[in-house]
Amino acid sequence: MTPAKQQLQTILSSVSDRCTETEIEQLVIVPLINLLDYQREDWCSQPPIKTTRPDFLIQPPQISSPFLIIEAKSAHTQISKSTWQLYKYLRHSGALLGLLTNGQQFYLAIHIDGQITTLLDWPRSELLRRAELFLKLLNKSTCLTLQNLIHSKHNQILLVFKDFWRGKISAKKQLSQEPSSIPSSKSPTSTMIITVFNNKGGVGKTTTTINLGAALSKLGKRVLLIDIDAQANLTTGLGIKPLEDVEQQGKKDISHLLLEARLDIQEVIIKKAWMATRIDVVPSHIRLADIEVNLLQTVGVDFILAKKLKNHGQDYDVVLIDPPPSFSKVNAISLMASGFVLIPTHLDPYPVRALEYVIRRLQSVDDAREQPIKVLGVAVSKYDRASTRKNQDMTQKIREVLQDNLDRPDILLFPENTWIPNLNIVASISDKGYPLCEAEYDSSLSTSQKEAALDAWSCYLNLGKHLLDTAHGGGHG
Repeated sequence: MTPAKQQLQTILSSVSDRCTETEIEQLVIVPLINLLDYQREDWCSQPPIKTTRPDFLIQPPQISSPFLIIEAKSAHTQISKSTWQLYKYLRHSGALLGLLTNGQQFYLAIHIDGQITTLLDWPRSELLRRAELFLKLLNKSTCLTLQNLIHSKHNQILLVFKDFWRGKISAKKQLSQEPSSIPSSKSPTSTMIITVFNNKGGVGKTTTTINLGAALSKLGKRVLLIDIDAQANLTTGLGIKPLEDVEQQGKKDISHLLLEARLDIQEVIIKKAWMATRIDVVPSHIRLADIEVNLLQTVGVDFILAKKLKNHGQDYDVVLIDPPPSFSKVNAISLMASGFVLIPTHLDPYPVRALEYVIRRLQSVDDAREQPIKVLGVAVSKYDRASTRKNQDMTQKIREVLQDNLDRPDILLFPENTWIPNLNIVASISDKGYPLCEAEYDSSLSTSQKEAALDAWSCYLNLGKHLLDTAHGGGHG
């Protein structure tokens, strides 16, 4: 063990579950700053920045803008609820990096041109395991090296950090390269097409699709959402009005895409961009309910969406399809286009019972496919954290339903850290037309609402990570 790692271990060993925010500052933050080779003139506490006062700001006299904001929380605080506060400090100060910690969990973000990206979100054990890399990334030497690029090579810095964090190259060597020598972050990939499917309504299917799509976008994926439900809840939940933004603008929607053989999917897509999230959307319209007869009479209609998505296999990493809660023709079209299915549910008797019917439906779809559709698993929404006994009972019933299904023995319940809590903000945010991650920018929301939104958002991020891991073969262990 290196001396620096040993010192970090000593610092963190002083933290108990009862430590207050002030104690975290004195026991963890100040010793960590010293360990990172900063002198007293390099940092200050509680600096006034606009209307805010972050706990610590690191800016050596040699550099022209802040390098690192550090915000401390008490040991019992769930730091995912405070990331919005860290983001606010980063934008107000112009700092490059922001560290949020309660002494047991460590969250680090990078801020470039107003956009904030997560670099790590680690428990103390993981931080200690990778201590040398963590300390090298934040120390004074790296701070001074990066300062030379902050204004001249802004577009390179995130790629630099990604490679540096993976240990591929030293920070100084990477930062000295010309732009042409830095590889693209995008590589050719096959598109994951996922139907979020349950014939039981009210299980959070559309809300899951919207926020899972945003989470996957945050995780670096190019995302397309397809609303194939005549109620158009996904469309309106993303701030698109079917009448004003589609019909009255002379634009086409999912109904045209399904019926017009020569219509390309790119002619239907609406590109949505908020402060920090970008998603492409195929909107829906109430007219979809009127074309069921036309769909039934169209030769090969079950494969029309599959064919049109195939023409754009390199445009997106993930496509999420949101069908209605039924066994209609558009559900068949969705499932025939998909390689994967995600089953949303919540922990109540009837939704759990409905899982059996969903699995049977998937089996009948498999009979018409060349290859079986892969079920990624069962995702829980509207999770009441206080109902411990009920949750245990319903979880056991879900496992029994899945275990009794001999045709689909590989279907598993997603882990608890991906379960979406039953918070008012999760349901109400769809009326505002943006994903949960955008709540931090909404000045009409209270602090408690922003904290609740980020609490739920952290679960959606976990859901996205687990889904990707499962899809690539790592989630069923």
